[in-house]
Amino acid sequence: MRKKMLAFLVASMLLLCSCSFGLDVADAIISPKPSGELYDIQLALEKYADDSVKLVYPTKGENRSPIILRDIDNDGKNEAFAFYSTTTDENTSVLHINYICWFNNEWVSVSDIEVVASGVESVDFQMLDDSGVAKIVVCWSRFSDIDRHFSIYSVNKGIMSEVISGEYSVLTTYDFDSDGIMEIAAVHLDRELKTATASLLALSESGFKVTGSCELDGTVTGYYEPKISKLPDGRQAIFIDAQKSTGVITEVVYLKDKKLVNAFASKNGKVTENLKTLRASTVLCGDYDNDGCIDIPLASKLPLTLGMAESDAVYLTIWNRFDGKELIPFAQSLINYTDGYYFNIPNAWVGKFTVLKRLDLKQRIIYRWDEETAEIGEEIMRIQLISKNEWNDNFASYEQYYEIARNTEYVYAVRFGNSALNPGNQFVTENFGFIE
Repeated sequence: MRKKMLAFLVASMLLLCSCSFGLDVADAIISPKPSGELYDIQLALEKYADDSVKLVYPTKGENRSPIILRDIDNDGKNEAFAFYSTTTDENTSVLHINYICWFNNEWVSVSDIEVVASGVESVDFQMLDDSGVAKIVVCWSRFSDIDRHFSIYSVNKGIMSEVISGEYSVLTTYDFDSDGIMEIAAVHLDRELKTATASLLALSESGFKVTGSCELDGTVTGYYEPKISKLPDGRQAIFIDAQKSTGVITEVVYLKDKKLVNAFASKNGKVTENLKTLRASTVLCGDYDNDGCIDIPLASKLPLTLGMAESDAVYLTIWNRFDGKELIPFAQSLINYTDGYYFNIPNAWVGKFTVLKRLDLKQRIIYRWDEETAEIGEEIMRIQLISKNEWNDNFASYEQYYEIARNTEYVYAVRFGNSALNPGNQFVTENFGFIE
């Protein structure tokens, strides 16, 4: 439990960091000098364009190289797809995708397509029709974090061409109807109109056709990367975390009676909103209990004790399964981002405790709470960070503390009060873990 919670929360924090600061990963990467086959491919690219090309790195997905090798036409030999930018006389940067083949014992540039974009989000190869030949799915970033552009390219008789393109805010591919052909799920957010729509797109001879669509919360400000997961009944669903001015929500989109539906959004006047999964904390959805299904966190503010300001409030994270009809809570966690740990609370505590933060002492003190009288009771336990030197040099001062974990700087220790809700050292140790 501790290991998967660690990996899940670290992934959530990395996503939050990458979305918060707007870092251009491509600009932060220093291109290594290619060698061997890639060197020869880059020479072919420079021969076509000139030697001033700047390779562009995709920032997401499995294919992060600016030169991607793939046997796209199933002839047993790899072709190369190079992403690069050039600068016009007006100092405007232009992005390109270049198709390079092995021909007459050398690499030769065959096709080149210019694209109006600021960067490459991701590159994928998917079976989008029954031709048996994969299409190239490229997501291009624009100058906005939600206004993006995707293009579908095909290779036919050595020529690469664009099949179709479209606008999106977040996009993923999956075989939602289990027919062996991938569909594209695209979400488009219009901030000005406060509308958001999820569409399921299938490639046909005449282009893409919309096989299903549904409205999402139109008041969100941005999206995190979508996750594909099964619902308990086996249906595939898309879980999309989105940022609102008041917190974070999780949208769940899936096929029901061959129609695309949103599990939680409902009309609020003229605007569609999702209030069922809204939480003030920024924990993202994920497979908390390792059962193969995505779980949704909700947040509940614990009662404020005497003298506590609103800013001192501590939130309980409640993990929920979505069974296709409703959210079912199954576990609760206290997550301390400041000190980098989480603690899964016992079921017996639900509705019977609150937490006091002592930031100066790196403490979380857990007290019994009486809901009827709205009063604080006895101390159940406290978790405290103690420097290793302090722990070793003044061990007698902490004789009532039990060590539950340690890192390079601190010992994480717990002290129990005289309460019937005392969970015991073994429970705390088994349900405590680091998030960094």
